[in-house]
Amino acid sequence: MKRAIYIDTYSTENAHEMFNASSLKMFSLIYDAIEYRAAKSSQQNILNLLKGLPDNIHYKKIILPTWNRKSIGRLFMQIIATITNVYYILTSHKDIDIIINYNTAMSLYPINWSVKLSGKKTLLVCHGEMQDLELKRRTKWIFRKSMTLFTRTNINIAKNLYFAVLGESIKKNVEKVVSQQVKEKLISFDHTAIFNSFPLVDQKESNKLIIGMVGILRESKGSIDFFKLAHHFKGNQHVEFRVIGYLPNSHECINEAGIVIPEGMNNNYVSREEMYNQIRQLDYTVYLLPKDGYKYTASGSIFDTIDCERPIISLHNDYIDYLFSLCGNFGFLIKDTNEMIKTIEKLIENRKSEVFNFKYVKRILSPENAAKELLKTKFYR
Repeated sequence: MKRAIYIDTYSTENAHEMFNASSLKMFSLIYDAIEYRAAKSSQQNILNLLKGLPDNIHYKKIILPTWNRKSIGRLFMQIIATITNVYYILTSHKDIDIIINYNTAMSLYPINWSVKLSGKKTLLVCHGEMQDLELKRRTKWIFRKSMTLFTRTNINIAKNLYFAVLGESIKKNVEKVVSQQVKEKLISFDHTAIFNSFPLVDQKESNKLIIGMVGILRESKGSIDFFKLAHHFKGNQHVEFRVIGYLPNSHECINEAGIVIPEGMNNNYVSREEMYNQIRQLDYTVYLLPKDGYKYTASGSIFDTIDCERPIISLHNDYIDYLFSLCGNFGFLIKDTNEMIKTIEKLIENRKSEVFNFKYVKRILSPENAAKELLKTKFYR
């Protein structure tokens, strides 16, 4: 009987709910029994997306601070994560696999030591923190020291400790910046989603081409180029730009560019159902990340677009290029914003939408398909 403990010491409320739900579903297809440890508020969102937990998953609560955006909250959460991860690695039955859904930097060295002591087979899932191995952002001293586990050559990585990233394109990039030991323990599985959780509302008829940016509107996501793009077409009665999601920016910048803020979109997080209803009113979504964007992490918002079956217009970057190679085209890949302007002008002239096979895309990016591929990796050999 294959058993695992799936630990999420990071998420509260709706944070990363789609990835959490789909990865939990994926692992439930691999194991006969899973003990699922997470905050109650996170578990409730997972229940909603999965329409209840699979029968082979048993939930146990972890208490996490909901004020984790403050420094003291983040520190407290890191301490809880470290204690929780180490406890289960050391005390669970030797035949149980440990799945740690988020890499908490402070936990890295304690996890390595614990796996050495226990011999427990452990999979640590890595996310956006891996970009700090290259970008060297301004981070806390303890974070920088902890992340050296990935790069130092004089450290022995525990025999049964493995690391996972979300997609082969990310794996190839990570392999270039980690030690040989970590490289040998690195696997990938695709970020997936629980598709078709909400009925797709019909698109309202419009004489305009409606283009939107989905997700958090901030500079790291390409908001500056989005403002410039919208401003270029400002006054054109045949196209409209919208923003769908959380708006931390001043509305003055948005209004100045002529961007429409749909009703319900504001400075607070938006419910998934309302966000989907608004995405369905778009003709295309745009992704304006720089070429180096998403070298080390997957995009969550693109799965919302796929779920709503809306084609994309995106600048080339490693991750979206990878998705197109994996799933086939579901939109247009563009080399720069000038080419994007020309593409939008052509689409204004010819409103007839190309047909993309979103059913196939959803099947490839399903937990069921990812589970089959994950079983082929070295973690399960």
